[in-house]
Amino acid sequence: MMQRKSMKRRSSGSSANSRSKWAHLLGKYMVHHPDIAWQVVEGETIIVIPGPQPVMHVLNETGTFLWKSAEQGDKTIEDLVAVLRADYDVGPIRARRDVCELVQDLERVGAVLLRDEPGVVEPLWE
Repeated sequence: MMQRKSMKRRSSGSSANSRSKWAHLLGKYMVHHPDIAWQVVEGETIIVIPGPQPVMHVLNETGTFLWKSAEQGDKTIEDLVAVLRADYDVGPIRARRDVCELVQDLERVGAVLLRDEPGVVEPLWE
């Protein structure tokens, strides 16, 4: 788990290689899926994804920090990398990798949508 402003910087390749690997995500906006339920409990986010067999996904403190930062749907993935770097002592390559991997995991389980434009998505039901 990342620690705020105490993580050592580590390099895992060139910045250009890291940027190109995630280039397709960096300009996208991460938006919470409108049909999920979520709540922060003791610093962790519990996300419930509905369906025939609902799935629960739990985010640690760092994931929760990013989840809450993206709540308004007004930050690109690159913005989230900058937010992470501003609050945690982490280098650009690791921050980009960690944010992009989290976003891909959340998209895979149906917790978020990736959009070309900012803004939240309204639920289909109320």
